[in-house]
Amino acid sequence: MKKTTEELTKHMFNQKIVKVSYMSKKDADARGWKKRPIQILLSNGLWLTPQSDDEGNDGGSIGTNTDNIIPSLR
Repeated sequence: MKKTTEELTKHMFNQKIVKVSYMSKKDADARGWKKRPIQILLSNGLWLTPQSDDEGNDGGSIGTNTDNIIPSLR
């Protein structure tokens, strides 16, 4: 867990969000997904894509520390 956290920090810390958009239907179809999650592009080219599980079986939603949830689309 510590190694994973350090690796993520190295790639994500001090990066800027440069784009936020829902995954295209074409990209979701290519992965065999029924849900299209929001994707976040960082300034270093790293895409953050919520998944339903570690195996990438479908797109996922994002919970926040407010009353809002960022849903996936069908």
